[in-house]
Amino acid sequence: MKKLFLLALVSVFTLSAAFTAQFITLVTANPIPYPAIRMPYEYIDTTISLDEGVVKAKVNGTYTFFNAGYDNVTMDYPVPPDSEGISVKFGNTSLDWNYSNWNYSTVIGDFPMIWWSIEEPPEYEYFNVTTYYEHPVPLIDGNYAFLYAMGTGRFLADWPKRTTAYVTIRIGMDVASSETLNLYTIQNFSGTWIWEPADYTITPECGTWKITSTFQSEFLEPLVEDVLLTFMPTTVSTYHHEVVVGDQTFDIYTITSSTMSDFNFSLPLKLISFNVTGPEGTIGFCNVAIPKTLLESLWDNNYTVLIDGSPPLTLSETSNGTHTFLYFTYPHTAHQVTIVPEFPSALIVPLLMIVTLVTTLILGKTIPSNRRKGKEHT
Repeated sequence: MKKLFLLALVSVFTLSAAFTAQFITLVTANPIPYPAIRMPYEYIDTTISLDEGVVKAKVNGTYTFFNAGYDNVTMDYPVPPDSEGISVKFGNTSLDWNYSNWNYSTVIGDFPMIWWSIEEPPEYEYFNVTTYYEHPVPLIDGNYAFLYAMGTGRFLADWPKRTTAYVTIRIGMDVASSETLNLYTIQNFSGTWIWEPADYTITPECGTWKITSTFQSEFLEPLVEDVLLTFMPTTVSTYHHEVVVGDQTFDIYTITSSTMSDFNFSLPLKLISFNVTGPEGTIGFCNVAIPKTLLESLWDNNYTVLIDGSPPLTLSETSNGTHTFLYFTYPHTAHQVTIVPEFPSALIVPLLMIVTLVTTLILGKTIPSNRRKGKEHT
């Protein structure tokens, strides 16, 4: 029976023959000899959010293998300290796992290792191993530090043809401001950790910052870097307001880096307005979550966002099954934000004059409780 131990160190699973205790290089040229196993792809999807006041990361990993000739495979895999809810699956089958006796060294400390075995993995076809764990994100010198242990090349015994890692990290806007997010690759050279800024994209998505990056090894070379995301504790606030249309009450949530005030909803004008303020010289943002049913009934999905009557610096829209998220930015001072039906540009100025007049009249009177039921939580 042909067996293989795989040190599944998150990105490139360390390959070593099961019948020997020392690492032996099995592949030095193309093609990979028989027997062999390789991992061409890995997909990491992480969500970082607040869980009862604790910043927690939930990590899903999918690893695609191709097996040529092995009847049994054992894998070792690093998980951060304090990991909970650990699970491992081979296809749809849950696997038993145990802690091993050694650790994986990272720039933020040692990670313990777990291991599992796969009997009779498919031969000459691709198969997936999936993992899940969650853990508190450590706060180090005033910054949170989330590490994905990708740098397994320093342990490799069997060379992969090439591995491509697709990394996606979603982090709540109530957890971090975008300007504090930084993604690095970390390598160890002769006992020294080398930091390099990583290439990545960041986009707003449903109340989160979505960070995506792709890493690919050289041909016949492993991936050798860990990936580290650092960010500072957030300074944003969340506001909750209720609006009433007929016999329905809708909840609107706004995540913003500004101070928000004077929320107003006008059914006759089909308008939502509020004021935002912030330190001059900085860029502010709002991410407004509006129920889809309200958008459809109020604006028939035909609406726009204005800052003092002009378009915001940036505006993007995402949605899930129940809500649409309007993310927009503006230079900080004091501004009025309006969400209104999308009119021809010639009508916008007269409309805003009416809005300003109505808002002034409303703020100057006592507002009946059945007309405005705003709640604010900061």
